[in-house]
Amino acid sequence: MIRSIRSLKGAKSAMFETIVNAAIKNEDVSRHKVWSNEQSHNSHKSHKRHSNDIHNHIDNDTNIATNIDSVNTGIISTSYSFGGSSDPLNSWSLHSPPSPHNLSPYTSTPPPKTCPFKLTQTEVTTMSSEMIQLLTSSHAGLSKCAGYFFENGGGKFIRPTMVVLCSKAVNGGESPLLPTQRRLAEITEMIHTASLFHDDVLDSSPTRRSLPSVNSLHGNKLAILAGDFLLAKASVSLSRLRNLSVVELMSTVIEHLVQGEVMQLNNDVYVNKCVDEVMEYYLRKNFYKTASLMANSCMSSSILSGSEPELIEATYLYGKHLGTAFQLIDDVLDYEGEEEKMGKPRYADNI
Repeated sequence: MIRSIRSLKGAKSAMFETIVNAAIKNEDVSRHKVWSNEQSHNSHKSHKRHSNDIHNHIDNDTNIATNIDSVNTGIISTSYSFGGSSDPLNSWSLHSPPSPHNLSPYTSTPPPKTCPFKLTQTEVTTMSSEMIQLLTSSHAGLSKCAGYFFENGGGKFIRPTMVVLCSKAVNGGESPLLPTQRRLAEITEMIHTASLFHDDVLDSSPTRRSLPSVNSLHGNKLAILAGDFLLAKASVSLSRLRNLSVVELMSTVIEHLVQGEVMQLNNDVYVNKCVDEVMEYYLRKNFYKTASLMANSCMSSSILSGSEPELIEATYLYGKHLGTAFQLIDDVLDYEGEEEKMGKPRYADNI
């Protein structure tokens, strides 16, 4: 596998930029099983009208929430499809090339080459300071530990960037982000950062983002507690969005992160297994570890905007496919990347 995708090394930015221009323009998507036209239009348009007061709005959309668990179970099933249009990634494409999606651009000319980070710079640059404010605690040491990365640059902010991009796309180009969508982007990064705290303890990693890791500075116990604290604060902020479907989607992400880590620790499954079985297990693990957070946070941004089912599905597939590709490249770099550029030790995620 490493040899076959070695050419992807260092291609994260190019891949990200390409999918930004193409994935949202996918017109060949069908309606999601869970949402009907009338329920999606009425419940989510109501939330959009009241989104400026995210603490007082009460969302009454319970139909979506009752089906979320089955959706998140089905999205990695080899037989699951969205309303009849199959997602090539679900079949893992182990025996034959996947059927290409019909990504029809809105115009006959290619979209202009744009930088996703420049498109979202205004919204994303202030998120670190806002997240630090969310992490207040009566225990100053815990707050400082939980906000460690945010006080030191905050990383690349790829996940919040994806949420902001999807939000802008479904809102209508120049329309401003809804307060709920902005908070969702911050929640997404808080969940991701919490997972890094726990990952570094499991991997005994001394560095992260070219800085000493939290566990190397403060010990494993405080690093784990700081990660738990981040998840707790993210959960509180999530509940204040007052959208039950989004709460369930993002809560399921946390479950997936744990399952992905357990799958990565369980190396015994590779013994006496054929290549196809190993690859399927590996891709499932990648979905749980990385793609689930990207897919469900992007989909949540379109739910908060009151988007039509086609857009809700498109944003989900965008996050899922980009997340899967992202983790593949990250694993290649774990073998062949340079520690100085990656900001973390090689082989830390060696499966």
